[in-house]
Amino acid sequence: MVERKGCVRRDRGMRDFNRFIDQQELMDLPIAGAKYSWSSSANSPNPRLSKIDRFLISPEWEDHFPSINVSALARPLSDHKPIMLSCSYEDWGAPLFRCEATWFLEPTLFPLMKTWWTSFNCTGSASFVMAKKLQFLKEQLKLWNKNVFGRIDKRNEKILAEISLLDQSDDNRTISVSQTTKRNSLRMEYEKTADMLHLHWLNKSRAQWLALAVINDHIVTHCKEQFSSNFASSISLAGMNFKQLSVVDASWLERPIEADEVLLALHNLGQDKAAGPDGFQVIVFIKGLDFMKSDIMKVIKEFERNGYIDWRLNPLSSL
Repeated sequence: MVERKGCVRRDRGMRDFNRFIDQQELMDLPIAGAKYSWSSSANSPNPRLSKIDRFLISPEWEDHFPSINVSALARPLSDHKPIMLSCSYEDWGAPLFRCEATWFLEPTLFPLMKTWWTSFNCTGSASFVMAKKLQFLKEQLKLWNKNVFGRIDKRNEKILAEISLLDQSDDNRTISVSQTTKRNSLRMEYEKTADMLHLHWLNKSRAQWLALAVINDHIVTHCKEQFSSNFASSISLAGMNFKQLSVVDASWLERPIEADEVLLALHNLGQDKAAGPDGFQVIVFIKGLDFMKSDIMKVIKEFERNGYIDWRLNPLSSL
């Protein structure tokens, strides 16, 4: 009963399972970092403990993967510890800069961004000033992410590692009341960071499959239009009566663009849209409109006068 503590029942199913392991000559891999994988209660002073979860392999399988190992992960919410089977590990280093959607779950970020933005002192055309301020903002966000917020995956790993150590103390009956309180606090923090990590991967996946889906839809539509028609001659527009804009509507289209229209255009883009080539998401401009409004409207007015937007601000041209 070395795999159980506080449990005395041993039924027929357990004996049959052990017999199956022996008959098939399977190997039960030891779990690094944990004696048990299940606990009846995380907050009980004397919980029942058992090694329920495991990986069973054949000797031939071990020959193919000699560096195989099993490790226990942290148990933030469940009564079971996740166990991970691995053969190797590679660290590919830090990713390139992207304005992460997870940052905006931090309530202190936008007040900081407002302070930074109003402190930037740039001169030149409206487009140049906007581009330089975005460049300075990116540098400030890099520093803030490095020194204050940190990489969310690393924060998540650190929390899970601390929970795992406390779980081991719990397995050995050496956990104190203060450590139990700390573990509960870490579990609450884990829920927050897990939500952030989910949002991080959601935006990454959306950026990939949404782009592919849009491209595929355009290809399918184009092919249908090109090859579904049986007309032998070219299409002529002669004799067709097109609807025309009224004088009032035409005049309305040529009026100056207003701030409310800019905000509506931003909302229509979708605030959770994946970051563009400049690393900024639409939510940056939506949430930051109260302190970016003046600079954005100057760019719009410059566009109305010149008929184009500076190349440095290509991402804003979608407005």
